[in-house]
Amino acid sequence: MAMFDDVDKKLSGWFNAGAEKAKGMSETLRLSNAIREEESKQAELYRQMGKYFYDYFAVAAEGKMKEWCDGVQASQQQVQVYKEQIQTLKGTVSCPNCGAEVSSGSAFCNVCGTKIEHKVPKASTGRICPVCGASVPESAAFCTSCGTKIPAVMEETKSAPAVSTEKKRCSNCGNELEEGQMFCTVCGTGVEQIQAIDADLKELVLEEAETEQQFEKSNAVEEVKKEETSAGAVCSYCGSPLEPGQIFCTNCGQKQGE
Repeated sequence: MAMFDDVDKKLSGWFNAGAEKAKGMSETLRLSNAIREEESKQAELYRQMGKYFYDYFAVAAEGKMKEWCDGVQASQQQVQVYKEQIQTLKGTVSCPNCGAEVSSGSAFCNVCGTKIEHKVPKASTGRICPVCGASVPESAAFCTSCGTKIPAVMEETKSAPAVSTEKKRCSNCGNELEEGQMFCTVCGTGVEQIQAIDADLKELVLEEAETEQQFEKSNAVEEVKKEETSAGAVCSYCGSPLEPGQIFCTNCGQKQGE
């Protein structure tokens, strides 16, 4: 019996030791999770502190803080470039009012109804990316729209003649017209009608300019006649006053009208 009692005591001791060890491991795991939660709270507080400083004091930042703020601003700008590249690939634009993505050819947002103002491309003063057609500064090594490396592709197209990228626009609403398009997809105006409107506008502008020139010339002549009438005739050589019908100037002797 004594032998069984010893075995029972040993088994009880092993069981209690295992239970204590398991309890200790469970407590350690609980504390580790609690530490991670607190560290996550600290990280979120640090993030909020940094964002608050950036939002309200970035303009006045100095030293290392200014360097970090500039880094945040540069990153935000790069994110915006990436978003615009995605929209270009998808053929969409963002609504300036609600931020919804709408088709790049839409005149109004289909979510909030806000009118979409389409940017009119400016005349390029630099190079043109041969991949996406975006304007690229002369000093740029990469296209800011699609990321294509410019020097490599420009060597291949250096001798190629310049091709105009300017598209025709509807004279009625300003929408871009594709090659061969017969009607404006925004306002429905026919291309032939648009061309006729353009010709009429040019002719009207020229007529108005010519009429204005003739009017100004006529006014100038009238003013000169009024001045001559009010001041009386004068010698065309010395400027001395002349009597009506006087043929020779009594001051310089010159014959008038020669």
